[in-house]
Amino acid sequence: MDWSSFSIGNAAGFIKGPGQQFNDALRSAATYITIGSLTINQRDGNPGSVYQFFDDGTSVNALGLPNPGIDAIRHEAENMAEQAQGAGKHIRWSLAGFSVDEYVQLSEALFEHGRLELNLGCPNVWGDSGQKPIAAFDLDLMKAIITEVSRRMPGLFFDIKVSPYSDPSMIQRIADLVRDTQVLNIVTCNTFPNAIAYKDCKRALQTPNGYGGMAGNGLFPIALGQVAQFAEALGDEGPGIIGVGGINSGERVRAMNDAGATGIQIGTAFGEHGAGIFSDVLQELAAVT
Repeated sequence: MDWSSFSIGNAAGFIKGPGQQFNDALRSAATYITIGSLTINQRDGNPGSVYQFFDDGTSVNALGLPNPGIDAIRHEAENMAEQAQGAGKHIRWSLAGFSVDEYVQLSEALFEHGRLELNLGCPNVWGDSGQKPIAAFDLDLMKAIITEVSRRMPGLFFDIKVSPYSDPSMIQRIADLVRDTQVLNIVTCNTFPNAIAYKDCKRALQTPNGYGGMAGNGLFPIALGQVAQFAEALGDEGPGIIGVGGINSGERVRAMNDAGATGIQIGTAFGEHGAGIFSDVLQELAAVT
């Protein structure tokens, strides 16, 4: 196939703004750079031990959306977008609101400086009232977010990132929901919610009950299945599909494309190995295509 239109970049959760990781990504083989996820207010994230990586390449995290907040990042956005353009890339802003209006505010703040990815599937975010709900499992809330962002910014196309779904009917319902909307791509999938990392005879994460989102190598078969099911449900005229979850080799990029993905994101392997992972997987991809 012609891979020239196939996009490859980092998943949300690693680059929060200017800094070494962003600079490394600028010099990498990625075609885009994801910033965030960003929230309205600055967040320190969950306290204590919130990330566990295993030797098999699986990770479990409950970072809790640490980021500088939208007011801080908007002052950097134009310069970051220009730097990315100068490096032959584009910026994707990952946005995580806690209400419909917050998604609108975040989108209005950054849509002029890159592409938008509405993160509807971030799990294991905790506040004073407990664990926050995951928008990707509430179809009415998803519809309200998509509808209101579209209404306030007509003609603006944006991506949505969703959780993994074990119920195939949910995938079909979401496909029906986004068809003929301003949703450009579905990014699938976010981490698998409420996993437990067990190490040294105890729960490794210090969140309530030790819950975190599973990612990395162990998520790949699930993520690949999500891409294939969304491709079947959407057909040829639906939004594109960006595969994410456990991608760490050229063979896995090829598998995602074979399943129907029009692009991919790399998360855990990017966090563990840095921006060189993009050239590594592209070199491997050339050997299997």
